[in-house]
Amino acid sequence: MKIYNGMMRKEQIIYMRIKRNLLIGFCSMLLFNCSGETYVGELSTDDDAPLVEPVPILLSLGMSDFQILTRGSGEVNNGNDATFWDNVRFFVYAFNQDPETDLSKPWSEANEDNCLLDGYRSGGANTQTSDYGKEVGVKKEDSNLMLFYPDESSQKIYYNMKNTNLPYNFFAYYLDDWKSECHREKDHIYYDVKIDGRRDFMSAMANPEVQKDKYEGNPYRDKIMERAFSAYSANHGLNPVFQLEHHLVLLRFVVCRPDETSDEYGTTIPELDPDLMVKKIEIRSKLKGRFTVAVSDPATSDETKPKRGISFDVDNQEYLYFELKKKNGDLIGDDGWCRVAECPRYTKEDITDKDKKYNRFVLGKDDEKNDRDSGTSLLVAPADSYWAKISLSIEKEGWNETPYNTVDVELKNKEGKDVFSAGNVYTIYLTVNSLSDIKSTVEAGTWSLGGDVNLTPDDE
Repeated sequence: MKIYNGMMRKEQIIYMRIKRNLLIGFCSMLLFNCSGETYVGELSTDDDAPLVEPVPILLSLGMSDFQILTRGSGEVNNGNDATFWDNVRFFVYAFNQDPETDLSKPWSEANEDNCLLDGYRSGGANTQTSDYGKEVGVKKEDSNLMLFYPDESSQKIYYNMKNTNLPYNFFAYYLDDWKSECHREKDHIYYDVKIDGRRDFMSAMANPEVQKDKYEGNPYRDKIMERAFSAYSANHGLNPVFQLEHHLVLLRFVVCRPDETSDEYGTTIPELDPDLMVKKIEIRSKLKGRFTVAVSDPATSDETKPKRGISFDVDNQEYLYFELKKKNGDLIGDDGWCRVAECPRYTKEDITDKDKKYNRFVLGKDDEKNDRDSGTSLLVAPADSYWAKISLSIEKEGWNETPYNTVDVELKNKEGKDVFSAGNVYTIYLTVNSLSDIKSTVEAGTWSLGGDVNLTPDDE
């Protein structure tokens, strides 16, 4: 094997070759920038000749518009804090593709044919030892390379070199700030989790088919794809890339003045009191779920077998009202956060003319003038509909009593589907007519806004 001829040399040489090979040619399917210099390995005369040198396990993150604020601060998307990547951790498993593989048995040299990678796989000093997946961090300045933690410079974890053609399924998942017991069963691995309105859960299974086009014209393409992911396929430059999927529903909020001076029945709406404020926004959601992060038979059509993702059909389910908070975790209503009648008009390109006309305040966009560190979004369980509690008040100096009211509003999605689906984002427009009258409108959207994967802080 020539691509890794330098594996026993200095780590710098290894690392440079890793960077060269990792994602070259992996273009539009994962929204990476294309390269005309697709590298698929230097082929020997006998393509099935034994591999002499060890082949490292190389992993990478591939997700559009993937930026983060801080751990547990809300949606994993559209953030601005690149320093998050210094501490963010994902977990990765790799298991034999045989549907009968027992996922409960951890990695060991004797069990490597079944379990290639988990929290028991050693990679240097201070190694992790747990039922979790192998812990990895993201090297944001180097093509989204996911390096094994805690030794981020180490790539001394290799494929199965005794059975170099043996293919594995690779799974990755993200627990945000959640900590609980990992349950490893024979056919699936799961966590019992609770949501809090700000915690994000994601997972992925690496799919070699999305990289198939880069092997067009390669005489060994079928072998490479059939043996993915193995030492053989990795020797040809085919490495696991994870496109993480969100498993919760993202709700964003817009507080609006009435669009017209009368409602749908012709009733005149009085002018809003300029001191009317939104003090609190709460959404009722399921609390507990079962997060399945790896399965032994991912291709099965049998509905009785476990699937990746979060199921909220659990015993003793509880419902809670989750409160929208500021990005820093503070409550939104403790400092006159949003005066409905005087919400700021933005002139930036990302605010539409319609928003300006109707004086809509998009929650999550900082009020630069007052620096209120506004609320971002809520992450809740999928549902057919939600009940919201909107708390309002009128606060004026010299008043002995402050008028206060909580309005219950049902949120229904009428845009194509009647349900709020996992992995989707919905914008909730709350039109405040008075202290006791609020109308809601729901617009469905997409979680990721598109664009190339780019975690380099110095680039736009």
